[in-house]
Amino acid sequence: MKCFRLLALLLFLLLVVLTFMSILVHSSHINNTNGSVRCWDRERQALLSIKDELVDTYGQLTSWGNHDDKKDDCCEWRGVHCHNRSNHVTQLNLGFSQLQGNISTSLLELQHLRYLDLSYNDFEYAPILASLTKLRYLNLARANFSGPIPHRIGNLSKLLYFDISYNDCYSENIDWVLSFDSLEHLGLSSTNLSKATNWLQALSKLASIKELYLANGDLPEIPPSLLTQKSMVPPLLPFLISRQTLIHQFRCYSVGSQTSAALI
Repeated sequence: MKCFRLLALLLFLLLVVLTFMSILVHSSHINNTNGSVRCWDRERQALLSIKDELVDTYGQLTSWGNHDDKKDDCCEWRGVHCHNRSNHVTQLNLGFSQLQGNISTSLLELQHLRYLDLSYNDFEYAPILASLTKLRYLNLARANFSGPIPHRIGNLSKLLYFDISYNDCYSENIDWVLSFDSLEHLGLSSTNLSKATNWLQALSKLASIKELYLANGDLPEIPPSLLTQKSMVPPLLPFLISRQTLIHQFRCYSVGSQTSAALI
């Protein structure tokens, strides 16, 4: 009986502690945002740091606040979307904003991002940041990124959509795609793949792929022996099997449940 009472007391104390901690976290969030806004101050400051390093010629970020106005809710800013319950920033859509400048490393503070679109801007040959592991959607097309595609991009294993087309980027080994178990869209057009001799073997393992863009990638020649291997069939070899010659440029696209390709 004494053991039962002691156990009940311990459980009660544990419940009290957990309740107290929950109240502290909730209170901290309210105080953090002065009780009047949804977004977390750390994420708000990260967004403002991103804005500070950009030239916004066309006023796309005019709705974004400033460092002094603590009551300004970043969840209401243009291109920013917050989770309805946690209030963390989960989407940042700055595509087609014609922004110029450096892409701040403060972007990495937005650890809850699921969707990031930075396409059609000018980030002045910035390197690719590849540490936001919760991303499902990443569009960096035509944004003037430069340099190697870091192998750690493979850590973004939850990606469904990845496009880095028409930048000044290259990759000498694309084994990083092997981490993308659920990837449906891959855009690598105008990415220098001239030294990625394993490109066909790696891309052939993308079981979920529906859209693939490889135009102007200077692809290495496909060894004729690979065109007869059954392991290459799902899902890419049907795109190439009708042509025994080198294909440098092609576009794959989805038609219903089938994946197809067309030369461009």
